[in-house]
Amino acid sequence: MAQNQFSDKDNEFLQNLVSKYKAYSKPTDTQKLLVSLYELQNKNDDDFKKLQALLKAERKAEAHFNAQKKIKDLLKADKEKERKAL
Repeated sequence: MAQNQFSDKDNEFLQNLVSKYKAYSKPTDTQKLLVSLYELQNKNDDDFKKLQALLKAERKAEAHFNAQKKIKDLLKADKEKERKAL
């Protein structure tokens, strides 16, 4: 049997994702996989590797989303300045 190989930060992030994805009416296959792996009672090393890969992908997706939001906000601010200048 494998031990929990996640830090407290990873566990917290994983729990937040799982609770968010459980609330979705139509989760994606990846989201369903993350939830089902999380809920497994006796996880083996392979299950932990899959969960870690999913967490890594989720973090990258979140970082991408945040970067896109910053870009969008900057463009919006620039357009607002131009509009006020006119």
